[in-house]
Amino acid sequence: MDLPYTIPEDAIRPLSIYGLKGRVLELGDDNDRRTPILFVYGLHTSLERIYTIAQALAKFGPLSAPDLPGFGGMESLHRVNEEPTIDNFADFLAAFVEQRYPDKNQKIICVGFSLGFPLLTRMIQRHPHLASRVKLMVSLAGFTSVKDCSFNPPTMLALRVSSKILSWQLFAWVFRWVFLQKIVISSIYGAQARNHPKMKGLNRETRKQMINFEVHLWHVNDVSTYFSIVHQMAHLDLTKKRIDLPVHHIAVKQDQYFNNTVVRRNMRKIFTEVTVHYADLPNHAPTIIEDVEGASQFLPGSIRTVLKKASV
Repeated sequence: MDLPYTIPEDAIRPLSIYGLKGRVLELGDDNDRRTPILFVYGLHTSLERIYTIAQALAKFGPLSAPDLPGFGGMESLHRVNEEPTIDNFADFLAAFVEQRYPDKNQKIICVGFSLGFPLLTRMIQRHPHLASRVKLMVSLAGFTSVKDCSFNPPTMLALRVSSKILSWQLFAWVFRWVFLQKIVISSIYGAQARNHPKMKGLNRETRKQMINFEVHLWHVNDVSTYFSIVHQMAHLDLTKKRIDLPVHHIAVKQDQYFNNTVVRRNMRKIFTEVTVHYADLPNHAPTIIEDVEGASQFLPGSIRTVLKKASV
């Protein structure tokens, strides 16, 4: 895998929940007395992709970022005859919290990146006793409803239909071995290089590196799981159940996927208070963020102050 950095071996530990094997990123000293941070990544990702963001967050406390079933190379829920649903992912995260933080009095900071935020939200909705353990809830470009999306109706319809078909394991298998060949992915991204939000302004070498990593991401994530979650995201509505917690939401000013005004409105239907912080980034989430300095752009000064206060 062609990345501008490598994750130290001692930062990656094996993870086993529900009989599924994966990995968990652990940053920080086990003797650190600050409030631990649970960081949940989003769709189309891996621990390698979010490593620099995790490093930026770990400045405020010891951080754990688990793989999700079917993502980052972890085994899919299909292996244990379970469906890859948002509810099952929420239950998985609840099990991780109980396993990683067995002390019932241990407070944690929850940070969800994109899809990671609705998964954390659903975790608390399904396991309300965990709300008392959350010292701070942070959305990093997160959302809670399909109505937050800025896609037009025809695009949304196409997404719903195609994701449903490709969630079926036979079609997912065909898609994986026909359309996800390196030459196909590279050609598609190469053809879109000038206009693709992730590649605008990149030099040739950086663009090549980014495309190679996109190939890795498509290969390391289970195709059926990926499209199952996409289909559920295209019908998502978590606004029907309240959570007795405030939330700090980091909105990306130029987010190509979500309408920040609607995101805030729907979060207010769930949480007791919503405080918005704005990150000045060119798109929802770059594929590669080369260093901690670049990743720190996701954390505007106002949210750093909040994190520092919550960490003690």
